[in-house]
Amino acid sequence: MAGYVFISYARKDLEYVQKLVNFLRGEGIEVWYDENLVPGRRFDDAIEQKIAQCAAFIVVMTPAAHESDWVHDELDCAKEYDRELMPILLEGKRFLGLGRIQCEYLQGGEMPSQLFVNRLRNLVGEGELLHEMKAHEGRVLSVAYPARSSSMVASAGRDQCVRIWHPVTGQLRREIRGGTWPVSFTKYGDKIATGGPDNRVYLWDTETGELIKQIGQHKKALTSVAIGPDEDIVVTGSGDTLEHVWDMRTGELLRTLTGRVKPASPLVFSPDGAWLVAPTEAGSRLGAGLWDVRTGQRIGSLKGHRGPVHDVTVSWDGRYVATGGEDHTARIWDARTGDELFVFAAHTMPVRAVAFSPNGYRLATGSTDQTIRLWDATTGAYIMCVTKRAAGIYDLAYSPDGRTLASGHGDGAIRIWKA
Repeated sequence: MAGYVFISYARKDLEYVQKLVNFLRGEGIEVWYDENLVPGRRFDDAIEQKIAQCAAFIVVMTPAAHESDWVHDELDCAKEYDRELMPILLEGKRFLGLGRIQCEYLQGGEMPSQLFVNRLRNLVGEGELLHEMKAHEGRVLSVAYPARSSSMVASAGRDQCVRIWHPVTGQLRREIRGGTWPVSFTKYGDKIATGGPDNRVYLWDTETGELIKQIGQHKKALTSVAIGPDEDIVVTGSGDTLEHVWDMRTGELLRTLTGRVKPASPLVFSPDGAWLVAPTEAGSRLGAGLWDVRTGQRIGSLKGHRGPVHDVTVSWDGRYVATGGEDHTARIWDARTGDELFVFAAHTMPVRAVAFSPNGYRLATGSTDQTIRLWDATTGAYIMCVTKRAAGIYDLAYSPDGRTLASGHGDGAIRIWKA
């Protein structure tokens, strides 16, 4: 995945460092410095870990930094881990111990040269892109893996064709013509549910591409389809603002969710299938709601976003829910209490996609600002940026084995990244 730059400095030089951070981020370079420390962790352990994992190490040299034991300790640590050193001489004399490493001389307090920036950009790089497939006309609105199989990934947009790919080779495995966004696999991927031209759920055989059955019907186009973990029910959402629970075998309408949810909402099951989560109607400080699948009754609320929520996801153990919204933030919530645990605010445009890694330790967020970002879901710490220029992101999905991350983009492509 993409790397970041660690900045070591003396507290007296914080004003310059903050300008430097803003400058580098404006150049598309990810930066970590001790303002990002998460309360509650031993800061020395956290700093050592960040130095060990960085792609480049900047030390801002000034008389105050020369007097700082912490700055020298961090520099020694960077040398020990053989990090790429990029010194900046802001004031005073060059530090001993840098050998013949070239310094950026900025004693007038200016920002680094374009040559320095280009070197950093080359060192930081991007995430490892395994495959890029031109999949659809217009936006890719859905990417999905089966819950128990990493051998296939589906993509769908508004065009009348769902495509199933091999994520290891990037080859097209199956085209399902007549199916459209949204999509949901059965557990092992032998069947896939899609939207259809007459506002019904279409259930297909993924091996043959043959239509098995049609289930239910809405007055307007479907905006969400979710097959339950036990494959006995399917839940649908529609532009008619109704969310229905159907018997997957008979097609019988079992119940309707009470309390209006957002018409364009994704509906996501908890791992045990007992409840599901969906964005609530757009409004001030609203977020998502939880519903009891058996009764259809609303059982919880996750309030905090300032504007519509575009995506929701649930951790593998059902303890946490993540949301992404129009307010440029992603958030993690305690599913049991509804408490807001973390707010992630690095994106500069709406967050359209969120995805927990299978082990629950990471959260991936995608935005129309063309970035995919990774976060530590246990501490809230920022990890890195996977990509900064791959068109707007509208959906994300981790493979069940955690080895790949699929992204759906506004340029009609699906991209597979090494996770």
